[in-house]
This record gives sequence, structure tokens and C-alpha cells, in this order.
Amino acid sequence: MYIRVQLLTGYKELLWYSCPSEWEKSRLVGSLVRVPLRQQQLPALILSKQTHKPDVPFDLRAATALEPVPDDPHYYRFIALLSTYHQISPVTLIKRIKSFLFQKEATIEGQPKPKPALEQQKIHLTSAQENIVRVLLPVVTNPEFSPAVLHGVTGSGKTEVYKELIKQAYAEGKTSLFWLPEVTLSLAFEKRLQKELPYIPSQ
Repeated sequence: MYIRVQLLTGYKELLWYSCPSEWEKSRLVGSLVRVPLRQQQLPALILSKQTHKPDVPFDLRAATALEPVPDDPHYYRFIALLSTYHQISPVTLIKRIKSFLFQKEATIEGQPKPKPALEQQKIHLTSAQENIVRVLLPVVTNPEFSPAVLHGVTGSGKTEVYKELIKQAYAEGKTSLFWLPEVTLSLAFEKRLQKELPYIPSQ
């Protein structure tokens, strides 16, 4: 098996690598991988794969490791649609996500982790919020891409709707990506969700 990748370091040329036989059953396209380049091991995004060797005049080096990505068949399509919406390449989008995760880990490294709340505060939804949750729950349960836009001013209770949907997704063994408009809001929302949904692990 051979894969074509684009490095996340800004190097624009697409590169070919061979990959271990045990990767053949993995969903490779859209995954992150570690590949050798000169004396370094660099992260890259897999753009395509094929069984026959590319027509290149040199031996291909082998990719070394797969990076963890969400185990979701709609993951790469979601990344592609999100990239189209923001008019950036998938590589640029993943670079931003990855660099933020590394930055966040570096920021909190060495600090004690907050203890999970012992009791979860009971939140009662309004009738309007309950109606929205009832409409959107089938979207969470049905494994098909189905975008929805929830419009409301600041403080109108959108986050409580999101929390109910996140709880339903977790109950079904699924993951949720909580996207925020500003990176500066991320840590505050992470602490809030850890407090209000202590039984759901977050990353």
C-alpha cells in the first residue's frame, strides 16, 4: 500500500510513502501520519492511497506511525466541508486544530487537573429548548451528515441545547466536537463542561 501525503509543516509538494501492511484495513485517507523526511519525523495528512507503486525513479521510504483521529466514517467529509466553508485547505484547518491542541497542553502542563464536580447541577430546559432538542435528537441518532443552524442571541440558552445533544451522543457511544468562534473561549468552556458534564471525558 502506498500513500500520498502533504506535510503539515508548510512544505507544499505532495510526497509518496509506503505504509505497513497492517494499515491496509485502516481508513487512511484523511488520517494524520508520521513520515520521515531527511533526519526528521514530520506530521502529514494522507490525501490518497493506492495499491500499486507510484511511477517514481527512487525507492519510497515507509511511513512510521498513524496519529490518533476520531473513529468516525464522516470525519474527513466533515473536515472537507468545514474547509470549504472557511475557504481554506483541509491541511490548513488540521494544522490550526493540531497546533491549538499542542498549545493548550503546553499551557496547562504542570498544573493540577481540576477535580470533577461531585454533583451535577440540574438544568431545566424551557419549552422552546425542549422542542429544539426533540427536533435535533434524530440527527444525532441517525448516522448521516445533516447540518443544522441554531440561531439565538447571547444568553438565549443555546449551550444548554448543545449539552443535551452531547449527552445523547455520549450515551450512544459517539463523540462530539464543540466548536467555538474564538480560541480564547475554549479553556473557559472546557472548564464549564467539565463541571456540568463531569462524567463525559473531554480533550
